[in-house]
Amino acid sequence: MDRGVSEQLMTKIYWLSVLKNSTKKWGPSSHLKRCSPLLLLLFCSAFISSSFAEPALNITASVPTSFPPYYQLGENGKIEGFAIDIMDEVARRANINIVYKREESWANIFRASREGKVELIPNIGATEERSTYLDFTQPVHTFKIVLFVRKDRAYIKNIHDLSAKKVGAVITNIGYKLITKNDAIEAIPYDSFEQAIFALLSGQIDALAYPASVAWRMLTKTGYERAVVAVGEPLAEVERVIAVRKGNRALLAQLNKAIGELKRSNEYQAIHHKWFDDAPPFLTVERLLWTLLGLILSLAIAIGTWRHHLLKRYKKEIEKTVALRTLQLSEKIEEQSRTATALKNRERLLSFHFEHTPLAAITWDSHFHCLQWNSAAEKIFGYSKEEAIGKHAFDLIIPCRLYTEADNLFHALISETGGTHSINENITKDRQVLLCEWFNTIIRDDTGTPTSIASLCQDITQQKQAESALQFAKEQAEASNRAKSTFLANISHELRTPLHGILSFSELGMRKTGSAPDEKIRRYFSNIHCSGKRLHLQVNDLLDLSKLEAGKMQLDVTRNDIKSLIKNCAAEQEACFQERNLTIEYQFEPQLPPLECDKNRIEQVILNILSNAIKFSPEGGKITLSGIEREFTTPSGLDLNGIQVSISDQGPGIPKGEEEIIFQKFMQSSSNKYSSGGTGLGLAISQKIMQAHCGSIWSEESSPEGACFSFLLPINFIKEADRC
Repeated sequence: MDRGVSEQLMTKIYWLSVLKNSTKKWGPSSHLKRCSPLLLLLFCSAFISSSFAEPALNITASVPTSFPPYYQLGENGKIEGFAIDIMDEVARRANINIVYKREESWANIFRASREGKVELIPNIGATEERSTYLDFTQPVHTFKIVLFVRKDRAYIKNIHDLSAKKVGAVITNIGYKLITKNDAIEAIPYDSFEQAIFALLSGQIDALAYPASVAWRMLTKTGYERAVVAVGEPLAEVERVIAVRKGNRALLAQLNKAIGELKRSNEYQAIHHKWFDDAPPFLTVERLLWTLLGLILSLAIAIGTWRHHLLKRYKKEIEKTVALRTLQLSEKIEEQSRTATALKNRERLLSFHFEHTPLAAITWDSHFHCLQWNSAAEKIFGYSKEEAIGKHAFDLIIPCRLYTEADNLFHALISETGGTHSINENITKDRQVLLCEWFNTIIRDDTGTPTSIASLCQDITQQKQAESALQFAKEQAEASNRAKSTFLANISHELRTPLHGILSFSELGMRKTGSAPDEKIRRYFSNIHCSGKRLHLQVNDLLDLSKLEAGKMQLDVTRNDIKSLIKNCAAEQEACFQERNLTIEYQFEPQLPPLECDKNRIEQVILNILSNAIKFSPEGGKITLSGIEREFTTPSGLDLNGIQVSISDQGPGIPKGEEEIIFQKFMQSSSNKYSSGGTGLGLAISQKIMQAHCGSIWSEESSPEGACFSFLLPINFIKEADRC
């Protein structure tokens, strides 16, 4: 049988027994005796009806394990608190049984409610969001959300004084939603009230938003009620209700009726007083002291005489002063203890940050010796903490050549004339050079005398290298863009010039046909032929470069004598040599082996280099062509025998730093006063031809004698499949 029904039956049985006894007491002559049959009939009727009354309902309620004083675990391990006592009293009046299901967090409770696993929540705040899946009873209790600050910060009067400051709140509490609506403050969430009040007392936050009644109870229990004060008007007054699963209107009506009855009863006041208005303990230090003083005075009065009245009065005053002073000292010691605990916690937090920050954190004394050295400093500079502490900075991280500069920086910092921020070169234990960014702060004693320097340092070597690489890439891109513009200007000129000659002489020839002598007509055709050949060569250069870059140029490899190839190319340029009165000198090793290569392509390379040497040589100068056999290693790692050919002139040479740039497409020497246009493709094509032969081409470092270009080819041609 249900518990509620059993209690009702026991109550009725009790009153039947009372009725029976009262009948015997009053006797047959009593008026009650005459009425007893009617009363007996009424009680029997009530007994029978109660026997068939509807049994009490079993309702599942979800509650958190800890949210004092609303929910908390008692000494017997059962859940108790203000919300539990109210729910039990409401359930008794509504004739329902509550089965409590404990959850570790409010999030789990709300999830169970949304999933329909529980029927009600005994005590929560009524919010618009929760009303989407819960129905609320009339308010059971209300509390105010207020701001708490440390007692030493009572100058904060309201939330307007917290602009740009940190305000904490428990993330599941409505106080967190209230402070997040204010954009002028920084809202800091915490998982529990204990974490939040610790953050307030340790100075991590400037204020804490929390229900006043709950906060004062928890602060009183932990002994911190004197460390904080509530300031300003309440942020909000929150109604706490019993929440019922959406749609259960019958249960909601039962609960509302029971709550209305309970709030008008003395039981509600007793429950509220039990959990929110605990009286202070009777035996306090002050009362014990006063009691002891009273006993002493009473004893003194009992055994003293009238001659000692004055002495007793003095003694009483002294005792009062001692008691007051003792109480004041006790409070001061307690306050100092709390302050010391907070300082220890803060020191522990600072120590944690000091050891785990990614920045090197170092402390120096006033003579530049190391006092502290964290793990990040160990990683950056390579010295362990034991190796670093006590050593001078010159013996640790400063290069010898920078001793004077570092000493000046240190004295500027001590004298507050600079040095707080700098970027310096430093060295590691294994003598690697780093570029580090430093942030320095002077630490002074109470008299203002500098005692040490706190430094934070980060290694920015890779960052600076990346910036340099980015700047170099930018300059290269700008150079390429300028080269492209130069190429377009040059190629348009180079193509337009022969085209103009072809068109002009062809038009002139057509106009003079039949009237001019044959000799003049032949000269016109000769000029047209020369211009067309020149145009053909320029177009071939563009096509060759395109084919070489696409890897589509086929090489016709045959065995050739390199000396014959060079002399044939020189013979083609004989007229140019004579025109500029240039001499040519050959310096070949006597026995150069034959070379496997594409004859036409190698001649194209030789002609490109030779043409440049003729173009930039001074009048009456000398061009030297040499060839030697030597061993070399290809970029892919093959060890080969090859022939190196060098062509040098007496021109202005290649400016330093441009030895690699001139082999790029459309690029030419930037400072050659003898430059005469051109497309800037000859050396780029030559380099592609060398790469196709598994060889290389380069420009020697400039000398007073002029420029020198060399290329190196393997004696035996390496097929593509055999290259690494």
